[in-house]
Amino acid sequence: MIVLNKRKKTWEMYPIGSPKGALNTKRKPEFIGVLKFKENDEDGSISINRFVVKDEKEDKLYPPSKAINLLRSQAVFLAEKDEKLEAFLKQNNIKVRFTNICQHCSFEGEVTIINSDFSYRYHDQLICKTCAENTIKRELQLRGYDKKVFRNFKRVLEKTGSLDDVLEMLSPRFDPLAHTDLTLFDRVKVHDDKIPKIAMKRLKIPEEFKQVILKEKNDYLLPVQYLAIREGLLKGENLLVVSATGSGKTLVGELAGIPKALNGKKFLFLT
Repeated sequence: MIVLNKRKKTWEMYPIGSPKGALNTKRKPEFIGVLKFKENDEDGSISINRFVVKDEKEDKLYPPSKAINLLRSQAVFLAEKDEKLEAFLKQNNIKVRFTNICQHCSFEGEVTIINSDFSYRYHDQLICKTCAENTIKRELQLRGYDKKVFRNFKRVLEKTGSLDDVLEMLSPRFDPLAHTDLTLFDRVKVHDDKIPKIAMKRLKIPEEFKQVILKEKNDYLLPVQYLAIREGLLKGENLLVVSATGSGKTLVGELAGIPKALNGKKFLFLT
């Protein structure tokens, strides 16, 4: 197959092999041909004025008939609609179809056939998955982000289908509270748990620590303390405890560390 892609005032020709398996597969063209057209003053039709094949060593000029023969020999796909070019191809008995390609790949001398299901929006065009992800990684690196945050931005990319939205999040002027559709990571459901009344003296903690707690008139576990213990606080589980001021979070931290400190282990408590 041959893909014709408009580049300013010329059309580039990409012979990329069989159409089978071409979708979402980055391919290196056999060569890149440049077609320059001239317009007929009488009827406005166009014809090939110049056909150049770009080579790594040098550009080679071929007669227009060479380009027409190549186009007749393979399935031709246009990367965008163009009435005059379509009329020219039809006049030369060249059947044409249409497709989308990743323009970022084409700038790098490669071709990726894409569709809306396997691409993302970027500057009013479609960009392939590989180029979109590489763009995000490059921007994160330039801004000094840890590589691990890429997965969060990738999640936004897949959710919105827009690379523009992802890159907007990296702008210093971006307001995360004004764009919760992009920044909302998760929702925590509120559970109406029935909290039993548990006496502090029943806790399996060092006796000397327990007496200090009881001396402070902490006779019963508060809800957040009970829930933390239920989730494995005293068994060494890693927990993230979020609760209101004055609800008993400090003791949760102390219950996690002081028994270990009393047994000779290290305990770092930051407030």
